[in-house]
Amino acid sequence: MSVTASPMDRVQSMDRTEILHRAEALAAVFRENAAQGERENTVPDASWLALRESGLLGLITPPELGGIGADLQTFVDVVRTLARGDASHGWIASYLMQNSWYSARMGRTLRDELFDDRGYALVAGSGAARPTNAVERVEGGYRLTGRWSYASGCVQAEWLTLGGFVDTPEGREMTRFFVPVSDTTIHYDWAMSGMRGTGSHDVSADGVFVPEHRAVSESFAALGATKLAASEFDYLLMRYPALQVILLMHTAFLVGTAQAAGELFGAAVDRRFHPFSEVQPRDSAVIHAAYGAAMFKVYSALSLLNDGVRLVRTIGDAIGESVDEVTLEDRARLNLCAAGSIRLCVEAVRAIVAEAGSSVHKEGAALARILHDAEVIASHPTSDWGFSTESAGRVLLGKGLGPFDPAFF
Repeated sequence: MSVTASPMDRVQSMDRTEILHRAEALAAVFRENAAQGERENTVPDASWLALRESGLLGLITPPELGGIGADLQTFVDVVRTLARGDASHGWIASYLMQNSWYSARMGRTLRDELFDDRGYALVAGSGAARPTNAVERVEGGYRLTGRWSYASGCVQAEWLTLGGFVDTPEGREMTRFFVPVSDTTIHYDWAMSGMRGTGSHDVSADGVFVPEHRAVSESFAALGATKLAASEFDYLLMRYPALQVILLMHTAFLVGTAQAAGELFGAAVDRRFHPFSEVQPRDSAVIHAAYGAAMFKVYSALSLLNDGVRLVRTIGDAIGESVDEVTLEDRARLNLCAAGSIRLCVEAVRAIVAEAGSSVHKEGAALARILHDAEVIASHPTSDWGFSTESAGRVLLGKGLGPFDPAFF
């Protein structure tokens, strides 16, 4: 008797080749709908439907929860591919994939609320707690009141993680509170020069009750959740350190965005016309050299990204066996790989756009959108060159972290 495979079975059985094929197809949809997403300040419905139907939202969700359970390199390659289609679309897709993985690392009680039989959880959020936000400890949990910025994916999500500070005997501790989107207000105020299609609006809560089990300290999320997940799941990526995997996702995203700029440059420069010279831009040695220098930065950024992947895989393979935590030296090395890669990508995009001609700055033009997107995402805290170099320099000189919070290093 033959048994027909269910949709979930087909998703879980995807190999790397099929995953990357689906990612390329999805990137084409994202590219086609990029201008609409920018105009509407959100991922268009057609793109959201294509993402859900692709099966990739559960890319790094454990197979035990119905996910694909892809390896780290495949996840990074998918992120790059989707960002090549469009940065805003790629950010939301990658962010939701990563948040599903992150959420699977929480305790069983919370996990049972977040996941169903789809093979992924729809969790977005914002860790940007304002000083005016209030966290009140009450019987059985907490009450949250305040406003949070940069809640990427809040329009598509079912749950939000909202950052706040909880007073403990050891002092104030950063905590993430898991809250149903339906308990909050989305303000639809995202109006940036770049990454407009992410719809990363402010959200607010007014006395929302959060049960104790939905409050996760940042210190637990940084290491305790990793060890817990390593004991509960066979999926290797569950033992990888959360902050470092998230950092690689951001880096891969910028590399894909820079690769997209490089792919668009040839057609853009072919359209350029110089009225005062017999040598047209497409034949200019100066432009050829500028493009070559820009692509050198893109290739170097990709190399740094792959170095980061190898480092995190080495760390992750050891956690749960003999390593109690990720050493400061390893974190410093990874932060430099990531921040350096992101910096090179932004420089490459700037250089490519500078030589592509004024027509690329027309409203809706893809290269101008890529430039604005790269500039905005480069301002994300995980992309901070000054923080990464200063903190890494201190650590590598044996001076410790000093004023920097270890939960975010």
